Amino acid sequence: MNCWDYKQCGHDRTGGCPAYPKHGETCFYVAGTLCENKIQGDYAKKIQNCRKECDYYAHLMSKSEI
Repeated sequence: MNCWDYKQCGHDRTGGCPAYPKHGETCFYVAGTLCENKIQGDYAKKIQNCRKECDYYAHLMSKSEI
């Protein structure tokens, strides 16, 4: 499932999603994605936030075998 489908944010349709169309399952690697409608930095700057606060990230990690 892609992050824009999970979050139902609509940014894939408005052109406002830097993860669209190829990085919907790995949006946390993409600089400039939105979290709570705030533009995020690069992976190193945002991954701690993703791990703590992103329900989509938690969903992915619960499905992961890692």
